[in-house]
Amino acid sequence: MLTIRRKTLEKAFNTLCYLLAGILIMLVGVHKYKEICVDDIAPTTVAAEFVRVVDGDTIVVILDGEEQTVRLIGINAPESVHPDESRNTPEGHAASDYVSELLAGIDEVYLEFDQEKIDAYDRLLAYVYYYDEDELIMLNKKILDEGYAVPLSIAPNTRYAKLFN
Repeated sequence: MLTIRRKTLEKAFNTLCYLLAGILIMLVGVHKYKEICVDDIAPTTVAAEFVRVVDGDTIVVILDGEEQTVRLIGINAPESVHPDESRNTPEGHAASDYVSELLAGIDEVYLEFDQEKIDAYDRLLAYVYYYDEDELIMLNKKILDEGYAVPLSIAPNTRYAKLFN
């Protein structure tokens, strides 16, 4: 008789979720498939209407008919719109411009939430995805990879912390 331990089944299930999510995203795109299995949690990835860029790590979307400010999880870009003008930097303006260029012509983005959904400033906290032609891009990682932000890991929203560092 073959005995399979629970952890082995859980790992197999998670692997299957990753595989199926990848296949579904490739075949039908995030437009039709909104749930992605990650670890033991099945976070919901939701479509939102992109409105505008606030700065290098913050955007505005319309979600469920309501305008929402979204702070990108896992990164920190230099200041460009701080009320204290002395804190705004040329690097912050460059980051903001870069994100504006990336999202030019984008109507829809996809928000993936982690453990905490809202921060102390009442902003949504999310990993943001968008399509560049047929390629799905994580905005947070793209900004980081291009040097317009630095990693910022704040527990409990650390799902991709290893990817960002």
